Amino acid sequence: MRERVLIDNDVLLKIAAWRLEDALLAAMTTPAGTPAMLSVARHVVGRRLARRGLADAPSAIAAFSRLCAAMAMLEPEPDEIVMAAGFEEAATRAGLELDAGESQLLAMLIAREARLLLTGDKRAIVAIAGLGVVTAQARVGALDHLAKILVERIGVDALRSAICAERVADTALAICFACHREECPAAEITAGLDSYCGDIERAAGAILIGTEELRALAT
Repeated sequence: MRERVLIDNDVLLKIAAWRLEDALLAAMTTPAGTPAMLSVARHVVGRRLARRGLADAPSAIAAFSRLCAAMAMLEPEPDEIVMAAGFEEAATRAGLELDAGESQLLAMLIAREARLLLTGDKRAIVAIAGLGVVTAQARVGALDHLAKILVERIGVDALRSAICAERVADTALAICFACHREECPAAEITAGLDSYCGDIERAAGAILIGTEELRALAT
């Protein structure tokens, strides 16, 4: 399992909504194999896509089905469930927000020596940083950082078109990619994306994987 990428429900939902499943798989497949998800995500994300109010929910659900067929499915082991519960309890005591899915993926990241946990939940990133989980340092990635990698791989225009076609999937990135405007210079979009990523980096510190490391992982 070492060096494999774990992906949370939020990223899966948004990537499926934008129909960027091929780009995600190309970017996050490592020599250890295709990325992995919690097996329960097959049901949870599918239901959320159907209720999200997407412009083309059937296509999003089909994209998610393709992700499920390509990705590895994970079930937490008993010791990982115990570790995850400990993370949740510690987060609650510290006034941080860490849900069950994120805590289980964090436990798997550590126990299975995976390379990266890719999450779209900024609260989870802040929680992991706040808990001081040393073994997770430089092993957590944010959706916004994945967006930077996808800009490099498929181009600003292609990514903007995908995000703006289903802007309800992620309001922050829809704003960043200027979905309220007919046209927007690529430089303005990348500057906004850099600003978003900078905010997360300041909040999370050493927990986040570096951009260069993420780029190398995606080659």
